[in-house]
Amino acid sequence: MWLMGLFISQLVFAETLNFKPLLYSESEVKAVTIHGLKGNVRVIGEPSRTGDFQIRVSRRSSDNISNDEKELFENWIFSYKNELGHLELFVKEPADKEKLIKSLSVNSTHVPNFDIQIQGAAKPLNIWWQEGELNLSRWNQPIKVVQQKGKVSLTDFESSASIFINQGEVYLTRVKGSVDLESYKAIYQVNNYDGNMKLDSFSGKLKLDNLSGSLNIANHSGRVDILNSKGSLDFKMAQSKIYIKNFNGDIQGKTESGSVEAELSGTANARIHSVDGPVSLSLPQSAASVNIGSKKGQLIAPQYLRSQQWSSLKTISGQLRGKDEGGRIYVRSEGGSIRIR
Repeated sequence: MWLMGLFISQLVFAETLNFKPLLYSESEVKAVTIHGLKGNVRVIGEPSRTGDFQIRVSRRSSDNISNDEKELFENWIFSYKNELGHLELFVKEPADKEKLIKSLSVNSTHVPNFDIQIQGAAKPLNIWWQEGELNLSRWNQPIKVVQQKGKVSLTDFESSASIFINQGEVYLTRVKGSVDLESYKAIYQVNNYDGNMKLDSFSGKLKLDNLSGSLNIANHSGRVDILNSKGSLDFKMAQSKIYIKNFNGDIQGKTESGSVEAELSGTANARIHSVDGPVSLSLPQSAASVNIGSKKGQLIAPQYLRSQQWSSLKTISGQLRGKDEGGRIYVRSEGGSIRIR
């Protein structure tokens, strides 16, 4: 049975309504799903002062709205249900379809912001949200987020996560587990991550620092920075530039016209193919075997390596003279330059 959030505890001021908190014992909630249009969601995975699983909801509107706008605004309500421990929180649109169409056809001040805060022991969580900020901290159960526009932040998170954001920002700090990220246009900042990450973004800026594990990245346009990391990296770029500094592990990747610049440490293993994008690898301490080749692009490498010219390919091969033994470097391009230093 649906329960409507019409039990208003107080009127904070003219444009904000605070609903009566929902309180459950920890055993009454096994999973949570949230559906909403606009507003902010904050989730804290730690017991409340009373030990309950708490949900607090408020509804906000813009200032200086007319009576007609206020009527449209008040037709949006909060509702919830708990069936066999699956708690669903909904922002429900006006039942009158004419009012709904009118509300959505004019500017966004006619759609209220619903702010939801959840605090309690972590549960599996699904969030379907249109626009706003989603902030999750100290959570150790799987999450799935689908959002059209806004900002998603995960802090002190340890579990699996699937996040889709059409346009916006994603921040991950001190995260451990399997993470699947997808976006059309987004800014990503990841710090202190351990696990298996898959990131697919059509356009965006990605800054990833202090990662450990496996990383699979696809990015059409923009820039990718990977700093102070170790493990395995698999990338696929079109026009996007990728910059890698102080990476210890295995790298393989493909680029079309985007540049690849990498500084590798330890036992360096890299296999890279470029169409027209330049590839520059810095291996200051490496004793890896090297084999680079291009059909039309320039090759630059230490002079003690062997150069060869074939009918349709020129190559440079040999072994570097650093102290870090092992490893193999293999790079091919159609027209992009290749540099080893």
